[in-house]
Amino acid sequence: MPKISIISDFRESFPTKDTNGKTIFNDHPRKQSIEAVCDSLKNKGYDCSIFGGVPELTAAFANNEPIDKNAIYVNMSDGMTQPYSRVQIPILCDMLGIKYSGSGPFEVALMTNKHYTKLAVQEKGILCPQGMLITENYNHNKINGMNFPVMIKPNTEGLVSW
Repeated sequence: MPKISIISDFRESFPTKDTNGKTIFNDHPRKQSIEAVCDSLKNKGYDCSIFGGVPELTAAFANNEPIDKNAIYVNMSDGMTQPYSRVQIPILCDMLGIKYSGSGPFEVALMTNKHYTKLAVQEKGILCPQGMLITENYNHNKINGMNFPVMIKPNTEGLVSW
């Protein structure tokens, strides 16, 4: 049975307050939750361990550390805090030549960008609601003609924007 190695960055590794003392939403999993997943797999007879996340993969690549290429790496990480952070793990795993769960770098980058995902599915003939991408240089007068209700979401973020 192949070894399972969980890739995850933990909530405890990220700040919970900004410089003004305001609470920052942190949707990374708790270390205790990842340990519970690993323990459950062990209870089912699997050889399971927690590898770490972006810092550990980066160090493994930078230091040319030996890495078990026969293990199955389960990606449970959202990456760090930068835009497109979810693509970090697939890129690092590809660079290290290891098998991992989830989509590859291109697919993750595409699905992280709501605007380009919408364009890609529309290109295939799938109907999508009307939308617009608003950037810093966007002509904000176009917003005046919008009909309500509207949904506003950050283009490349999940639940929050850092």
